Amino acid sequence: MALCEFRNRHQVGFAAMDLHQRTIELCQYGENQTYAHTAMWVQHFMPKEILVPDRMVDSALANRLRDEFPNLFDLHGIPRRYFHESGGLNALHNVGTRDSLNLLNLDATKYLCTAAAHCLIKFIESTGK
Repeated sequence: MALCEFRNRHQVGFAAMDLHQRTIELCQYGENQTYAHTAMWVQHFMPKEILVPDRMVDSALANRLRDEFPNLFDLHGIPRRYFHESGGLNALHNVGTRDSLNLLNLDATKYLCTAAAHCLIKFIESTGK
């Protein structure tokens, strides 16, 4: 799972991959100060690893998730350049099927989840996980 946050607008976006089913789920939503929505999604996916921009490793969001889910996941700080929204769109088009891409309603406002998708896909490609 990769998470990206725009604190000024209280927005969080994520990309979560199920390697067994070979699916990627994307979501971008408004969040509050308790990060309840993000905690709900982490509980739903139960990721083994969470990728965040390196500046977010000690953020309120990362601390909330570590407190709520100790020992559930490894948190990796990834350089911000790997959270690239247009790179995410290209990566999704490269790995997705025509039918699955037709279901996506991605536009310029979904930049956080597409940036998270770019990081997640590149991480998996580079690590072979």
